[in-house]
Amino acid sequence: MGALTLDQNIISFFMVFIAVVVGIQAYLQLRIKNVLQALTMNADSVVHNIRKIAGESKKNSTPDQAVSNTCQFCKHRLAFINIDKNNNPEEEFYHRCGLRDMTVALDSTCPSFEKDEESF
Repeated sequence: MGALTLDQNIISFFMVFIAVVVGIQAYLQLRIKNVLQALTMNADSVVHNIRKIAGESKKNSTPDQAVSNTCQFCKHRLAFINIDKNNNPEEEFYHRCGLRDMTVALDSTCPSFEKDEESF
């Protein structure tokens, strides 16, 4: 009979031990969740401030810093990957004008320039 009582005490001890460990883990997970939420809020405020500062610097830019009327910033520029028969590991892009249907360099200009609002 004494061995049976001892086994019940060991089982009770393990049950209490497991309950305590699960409780500690739940508490730690809640703390980690709170820390991650605080970090997310801080990151959002940093991003907001950076966008605010970038917006102010864009408004205060001089005409020399403004977007030039080149194909690089044109709404009609289309980028394609140059696929050659040789197995070049680096992908090279070439650009075409969507209006004139011809290959263009990024620093080219034309009278049909329209600023690409999505990239700014």
